[in-house]
Amino acid sequence: MLGGLKAAIRPVYRRLGLEERRRRFGKRRARFDRVLRDYIAAHPMSRAGIADENLATLARDGIVVFPSFHERATILELRDRLLPMLEAVRRNEAPARWRTLRYAEDGVYRLLDARHELLALGPILDNALFSDLARSYLGAIRQSSHYVDYKADLVHDHTTQLHMDSWQSQVKVFTLLSDVGPANAPFVYWIGSHRDAAWRRRFDHLFWTGDEVGIAGVVPISVMREVAASASPPPVREFEFTAPAGSVVVADTRGIHRATSLREGYRLELVQKFTAPVLV
Repeated sequence: MLGGLKAAIRPVYRRLGLEERRRRFGKRRARFDRVLRDYIAAHPMSRAGIADENLATLARDGIVVFPSFHERATILELRDRLLPMLEAVRRNEAPARWRTLRYAEDGVYRLLDARHELLALGPILDNALFSDLARSYLGAIRQSSHYVDYKADLVHDHTTQLHMDSWQSQVKVFTLLSDVGPANAPFVYWIGSHRDAAWRRRFDHLFWTGDEVGIAGVVPISVMREVAASASPPPVREFEFTAPAGSVVVADTRGIHRATSLREGYRLELVQKFTAPVLV
């Protein structure tokens, strides 16, 4: 009976806009400020005296760089085996069993769950240094995934817009499978932008509400330039990740970042993503 009553009332409830008002009330800024305050207080970025150097750097800067971490010969062998596979994805000729994504308008092509098609990726993906770092930083890992990312076309690229991936911390591990210079679409990260600060709380709140604008995570470059020029802590600065094949960068993609446009050659990298349990 109660179910029937709810079914009868629900259309009226929606027509009067009460459901949307209730949703907005549940996502009000005051509530989010409490959620964010508790989240940041328990986060490693708020902890002093972290003994592990990599964890301390990630907590302070939002990013840790490991130059030439993997043996170059091993990485180049993987590159030579993966390039034809990613070219097949690019040409839309991949076998039906492959899980792929094609962003032709951005010149970006991905092979998901790549270890299923190339077992030689196992030692790279199973490196405990990075999974342990992600777990220590996030507190717990809800989900992990990986893909090979191939940027191959000189096109207008929408991924170059500054953005964050989530208001909560996420960890991505980028392993370069090819040499990346300034013309090879390097990853750009604003060091320190992952930390809690007044300038980013409105962006965090809008993302948290699930608003279709907010979940795009877009942050105007003018905001970042103003923050960088101000004396307000925490300081932020722009960093471009150019490095030889085999180098690794670990980044909290709560921080503000972007891709860059490909001007010559290509970029090939292995990406691992670690996410924490989602807060309400």
